[in-house]
Amino acid sequence: MNRRIVSALGVIAIAALIIRLIPSLTSYGWGNDFGIYYYITQDYVKSRLLVIDVPSQWGTSGYGSFPVMYWVISLIYFVTGIKWNILLKFVPQFFGAMTVILIFFITREITRDDRMALVAAAFLSVNPVQAYQTSISSILVFGHFFGLLTILSLFVSFRKRYFIIPTSIFSVFLVMSHQLSTFMYLLEIIGILAYYKISKGYVEERYRHFLFGFSAFMFVYWLVNVPNTKGFITGGADGLPWYAVIAIYFAVIYMFFNLPGKYMTVIRNLILKLKPMDKKITAPITVALSFLVPSVAVLIYQKYIVNLSGYSFFVFIPVLLSVSIAAYGYIVVWKKYRILLGMLSLLLIVAIYAAMTMSGVLLPGRFFEYIFEILSIYDGIAIVSYLDSKKPKEIKIEYKIKSTKPSPVVVGPSFGINVTAPSIYYYPSGTGYESTKFYYQRKRYSASQILISAVMIVIIVGSAGSVYPLGHVVVPSGTQAISYQDYYAIEWIDSHANANYSVLSDHRLGLLIEADNISDPFEYASFIWNSTDYPIIVQELSGHFTNHTTKPIEFILIDNYMYTDGVWGYEGAVNPDRPPIKFTNETFLKFMYEPFVPVYFNYSADKSQWALIIEVNWTYIDDHYSMNVSAPPIVHTPVSSNVVFVLNTINPQLIVSYSKYDQSS
Repeated sequence: MNRRIVSALGVIAIAALIIRLIPSLTSYGWGNDFGIYYYITQDYVKSRLLVIDVPSQWGTSGYGSFPVMYWVISLIYFVTGIKWNILLKFVPQFFGAMTVILIFFITREITRDDRMALVAAAFLSVNPVQAYQTSISSILVFGHFFGLLTILSLFVSFRKRYFIIPTSIFSVFLVMSHQLSTFMYLLEIIGILAYYKISKGYVEERYRHFLFGFSAFMFVYWLVNVPNTKGFITGGADGLPWYAVIAIYFAVIYMFFNLPGKYMTVIRNLILKLKPMDKKITAPITVALSFLVPSVAVLIYQKYIVNLSGYSFFVFIPVLLSVSIAAYGYIVVWKKYRILLGMLSLLLIVAIYAAMTMSGVLLPGRFFEYIFEILSIYDGIAIVSYLDSKKPKEIKIEYKIKSTKPSPVVVGPSFGINVTAPSIYYYPSGTGYESTKFYYQRKRYSASQILISAVMIVIIVGSAGSVYPLGHVVVPSGTQAISYQDYYAIEWIDSHANANYSVLSDHRLGLLIEADNISDPFEYASFIWNSTDYPIIVQELSGHFTNHTTKPIEFILIDNYMYTDGVWGYEGAVNPDRPPIKFTNETFLKFMYEPFVPVYFNYSADKSQWALIIEVNWTYIDDHYSMNVSAPPIVHTPVSSNVVFVLNTINPQLIVSYSKYDQSS
């Protein structure tokens, strides 16, 4: 690579890193599950052990079963001394930005074109779906990194045989990084090797050994170390027993990669029938449909997109435009880079299956971040191929030259001089000549090249600007931010909470509260948030939820995100896409009256971020509802006597509705 390419890649990588760091730079933590990773990372650092058994305080995904992120953070912590909670905020995002560099080299390995690789990296650096997901402090980010590293190493191994060794090593790190990512990249790997089998009629023995070894290690690791793996496999296969799924998987893989070459010819001929028609109208129709069909799908499924309303649809436009460009790349891929068809095909087929079955295990929405990594390569191929096809034609320009020097006359050698002697010339006066010459002139850029370059810039800028607005629309919680006001409020709770009681908040803050060994029943509470029926509310406050019992609730933590976007987390382990519980003026204002007492309020200078702690007055509840719960002492603070100020900071319009509530009426 020349210096210009390296410099351009560096700029793209830095831009990718900055985009992914924005939430972490502006908040205390970023990620709905940040509290889980905070808790587990803390235990890894304290234990100083390579592998420890840290059960997650929530969920069935085995957050503590995938140690790679904790290893990386612990290693940096012990080497540099940087606080591990700071590393948790920023290290995953660095690895997320590195996926852009990996896509550059994967594209370069496939196309042998630095320009295509640069454009692919640029598109992925700002892709709203992938950038948002890799901005989170999560083990998922390391799944993306080691997944793409495995794919890159696999491609390199096709020309350097010994690279199958690092490919195998990276695949082990992939398995130990993130469960869902392993499944996604396994589909890509199978698709790549299947392409080679179909196109060549055979696959080298080393790749079959790699695929079987990788698959065997994956299933064994899951079954031994990851809770609920059997349920994960069975649920993803629509109820088929887990052992049957594994047996069928290995049987199908074995049979396919051992089929004789003559069968591959039949399969290859069938696949070639899917090749796009080689007509001028094919590209415009494909590009148009690739924009319209997803747009219609968004409108049809908008009820599943929790925060989609009004003008928020426009945040999808940069993504849809990048898909349209990838559609043109799809046509080019059929002609030159068919291995990319194999890389995408299985992933796309399983994603369609998940969408059609509305699988609660193979969540359809989770496929997009992996699909867009491949589509960014299609984008790079599309842009550069189109630019090359629209190079301006050369124009022949003629011009005449008139000589100012007379034409010479040849005299020839003199008598008696050897014939090999040079000829003698003389120039008669008054003579001259004219000659016609021509050259080819070409415009530097054609109008089509300028137009597609402008479109590319608009899409990239638009995508960069829609990363977090799109996340707000499609993520059920609305946000994944934990503000510094939230952190200070949790610190206050930690110093005042009674061990015999729990604290209630949403999923995002509840997990961070539980990292301090304080229980939070956010998974089970609903009436506390959306009801004003006090007998039902008091039942939940006492810890008696539907099909679950926990400690009575002492404090309730509400912040600006919960007030604006709703309280997310109720039955989240069962259905993570469940919409949040929205506040009304009435359901929110009830926390200003008995049996609730505001005891803590913290807000930012611009009042956009705030955290409010409500204490439950169990003495009042026992007097009115005879719950017979031992009442902890009420914490007396100035906040309880300044409710109007609190409401004015939160939303001045609430003051209009604020009046003393008489529960006896």
